Amino acid sequence: MSNLSFGIGLYLKLLAQQPDKNIFVSPLSISMALGMTLNGADTDTAQSIKETLGLSDMEMDEINSMNETLISTFCADDREQEPETPENDPFASEEKLESKLVINVANSLWAREGLTLKGGFAEICEKKYKAQTGYLDPGDPNAPDKVNSWAAEKTNGKIQIVIDEMIPNFVLILVNAVYFKAPWALEFTEDLTHQRPFHLADGATKDHPLMFNTETYPYQKGEFFQAIRLPYEDRRYAMTIVLPDEESSLNQLHKSFSAGMWDKIRTSLKVSHGQVGLPRFEADWGRQVNDALSSMGMGVAFSEDADFSRMISGGYPVRLDEVFHKTYIKVWEKGTEAAAVTTVTVVDFDDYKPEEEFQMIIDRPFLYIIDDNMTGAILFIGSMQNPEDISGGQT
Repeated sequence: MSNLSFGIGLYLKLLAQQPDKNIFVSPLSISMALGMTLNGADTDTAQSIKETLGLSDMEMDEINSMNETLISTFCADDREQEPETPENDPFASEEKLESKLVINVANSLWAREGLTLKGGFAEICEKKYKAQTGYLDPGDPNAPDKVNSWAAEKTNGKIQIVIDEMIPNFVLILVNAVYFKAPWALEFTEDLTHQRPFHLADGATKDHPLMFNTETYPYQKGEFFQAIRLPYEDRRYAMTIVLPDEESSLNQLHKSFSAGMWDKIRTSLKVSHGQVGLPRFEADWGRQVNDALSSMGMGVAFSEDADFSRMISGGYPVRLDEVFHKTYIKVWEKGTEAAAVTTVTVVDFDDYKPEEEFQMIIDRPFLYIIDDNMTGAILFIGSMQNPEDISGGQT
């Protein structure tokens, strides 16, 4: 439940900053990066990160074992990555998905040359989080390329730039990457895809391709919304879409949305037969999430009062400078491809600056979540305000 509370809470905080933009977040990626970071924190700083993640009642050994289990569960098979989609046509009909799902969760640490990570911290990140360790010279103009190349490799080329330049006083960068690609259990027939008006929140409409299928799905007609769960081939993972009624809106849905509401929706779906019309879309999103995390309780980690004394040998104080998150998603007739990268940049205090048969036609703004049936973990959560806006809320 902690992943649900953290993921949905963070999503709502970020949504408040960009209420009319497409939002797409991976709670799994951010919580994994912060889980590694937590091992270098102590005293009030450690407790604040725990509380933000919804893990305040757990000991560090329990948290690390939980994350280790998640990583091994998601990466149980040695799956090879697939070639990139042709850039000139991301929805090319000839694109094929292999029958089995692809999911990778990877971690890495990038320390400043000449610094030594404390043995316990480095060992935990390596053993529990399977993190690779590299070293960077902040004066080397090619240093960002090393991190960016790692991110691109782990996301099958979908996220290629997460660091533009090195911060001179950087000490350590902790990175998580999540890559997901899966065919639908019930594919949409390409011949049925056609242009339909998508109704934007401001009342305007834009013609956009909607994919159609008439099948049996877990479905619910709620008091002011419809919800449908679209399973991927192995049926362990699924995309659940919550569509507000025409008389309501996505903004109204967000006002009452919570981990409790999400859990109730998930457990109230009943197998029903009907027609679904889903937009075909592609979107990316990226921004710093410091403010959202600070408002959730871990502001001390970004301040001069931060205690990361379990992270770096040498005894000098460090703090978090930035938690940056970047995501990508593509939804088309054959399945879904999604990726996320989270970077946590640690700096020293030099130059410190604070900071029934149904019909569900999804032709208006909606909420969507990709989660794991087995563990309940939310891999990705997003809202689609405008499927024509590829760059969404990216800043």
